[in-house]
Amino acid sequence: MHAFYTDDGVISRAALAELRLPLLRSAPSLSIHALGGGAAWQAALFALAAACAVGLALGWRTRTMTIATWALMTSLHARMPLVLYRADAVLRVMLFVAIWLPLGARFSVDARRLRPAQVAEVCGAACFVAAAQLAIVYLAGVAHKSGETWRDGSAVYYALQLDDYTTVFGRWIGAHAMWSPTLTYGTVAFELIAPLLLFVPWRRDALRLVAVVLAFTLHLGMLVAMRLDLFPWIMFACWTLFLPPPFWEACARTVPLLSALPRAYGRAHDRRWAPALGAMLVAIVTWNVGEVSGEPPPALGAVLRPLGLAQRWSMFSPDPARDDGWIVAAARLTGGAETDLLSGDTPSNERPRLTRDLRWRGYLALVARDAGGPLASGLIYWLCTRDANIEHLALVFEAERSMPPGEPPARESIFLGSSTCNRRTTPPQPRN
Repeated sequence: MHAFYTDDGVISRAALAELRLPLLRSAPSLSIHALGGGAAWQAALFALAAACAVGLALGWRTRTMTIATWALMTSLHARMPLVLYRADAVLRVMLFVAIWLPLGARFSVDARRLRPAQVAEVCGAACFVAAAQLAIVYLAGVAHKSGETWRDGSAVYYALQLDDYTTVFGRWIGAHAMWSPTLTYGTVAFELIAPLLLFVPWRRDALRLVAVVLAFTLHLGMLVAMRLDLFPWIMFACWTLFLPPPFWEACARTVPLLSALPRAYGRAHDRRWAPALGAMLVAIVTWNVGEVSGEPPPALGAVLRPLGLAQRWSMFSPDPARDDGWIVAAARLTGGAETDLLSGDTPSNERPRLTRDLRWRGYLALVARDAGGPLASGLIYWLCTRDANIEHLALVFEAERSMPPGEPPARESIFLGSSTCNRRTTPPQPRN
């Protein structure tokens, strides 16, 4: 929280406002978190968001808690878009769509005071928009996968060479390149088939169950092979929206906890919202078509970004990155001792044992491409403030490039910047 969301962290609000990076094009643009730069303000908002999330999980005043959770999450994402990954965007846009869904109509605190409807199925434009938005995540992602490695079947091989993102099991799979074509084409097939099955009207319940099973299989594979933090779990949660009614009926009959919970049903929303939801879906589709072609309409960004609905689903595309590596923050302390402030070990050009979460990994990847720039300078300044005994600090990116099967990775050391920490006066000034 201190490093990423306060003005004393790696980048202040003023410096962030001056950045001009492509990834900011699809980032939310309104932030309550940006109204203050201190740790106390951020902690208060974090606590409020946690309380709203608990209320949403329990189904207490579900729609209000959904709106509050979406608003606070979108605000948080707008404050520091440099640490976001695809799971954040999925959760943000699906929470927005869920505002119009009757999430609290069953197995919830709210269900105790709801009057059961005459039909046991949820229907309406909101359900179609929810399915369409989830489908866009996958279909737009496939459209972005236009590179050579997705065509020749080597994409999974290269994805599993990224050590920071790969589990022990994933590294074992990555060492057997002959499996890559099957896994590469299978990934694309699952990403195409699962969302499309949501819109088949024939034998809807059975086909939706097949769609959910395919999606769970896809993300279970990601979970065991790659270190993607919350991404697989968020996708599991999103897909449970489309488990058919017979599934929940069976759960209610066989699981004692669920059978004791209240049961009520409700329609998705008032029909008066259908035109607005339809217009929103058209805007989202138009934006994604623009992202795939390279230039989304700027006017749409002015509408979608404040709502957190501007999106780009380009994970591992057009090809998986071949550049990997880590940053060494070599510090000389008072008395002559040296340490790597990011790993805690002695500075070395060997990969550190400590691996950080996906937010830190994404942020450090941006710093690695910003030698001498405001991101590298901001990280240096923040690290200098962590210990008054630091006399000098240098950032070096130890780059590795994945090579074809059978060849060792290419290595290179890239100097990012340095500072005499005990002589610092002010934070680095932003520049484009």
